[in-house]
Amino acid sequence: FVYDLYNLIGNNIVLLMLISSLMGFFILLVHGAFFRYLLYKNFIFVSLILPVMVLLVTKVIATNLYLSLGMIGALSIVRYRTPVKSQYELSLYFTFICIGIIIGVNLSYAFYAFIFMSAVPLIYKLIVTFFKRFNWYEPLNTSSDNTSMNIFVKNSEVEKILSETTVIKFLKDVDQNNDLNQSSLNLVFDNFNEALEVKKYLNDKYILKSVTINSN
Repeated sequence: FVYDLYNLIGNNIVLLMLISSLMGFFILLVHGAFFRYLLYKNFIFVSLILPVMVLLVTKVIATNLYLSLGMIGALSIVRYRTPVKSQYELSLYFTFICIGIIIGVNLSYAFYAFIFMSAVPLIYKLIVTFFKRFNWYEPLNTSSDNTSMNIFVKNSEVEKILSETTVIKFLKDVDQNNDLNQSSLNLVFDNFNEALEVKKYLNDKYILKSVTINSN
């Protein structure tokens, strides 16, 4: 029965798409339970979409050398502008990509990768608990896990503010509301002092509707 089920899933692209999407989402949920800043809207959609799209690309180019070379050429001209705030987030992006590739080649390996990535936060907690008394490690930290700042501005001011290198460096998310004619910018920092410096800089240069800073 297990063998038949394995073959059924492996030969059904719709089921593979569904499983890869759920794997990415579940991995994000598990890691987000330990680091709540990961559970923002953009990252949730990435976890659902990225594994599926990589899976489909893998299936399309798997047996066609010309398509493979064409895909490499097409991807080489793509430039991603999304700011990644830490190596941790970059590892999760890479995990979503790998899940899509592996599940398109070997379903059992994909489950092994899924189980390992889901267990990583638990493994970390066990290591921290066991070795805490030796005081040789530094707690896992990300720049997004300490201080966040929400800025509300008029839509007409958004492009100017987003052109600031100081803002782009810490930018996490942008949400625009045309009905209220305002946009919200979410920035994340290593520490509270950095947030205060950016707040002062923007207040002196732009007219901001409101600014809130939250420190964990």
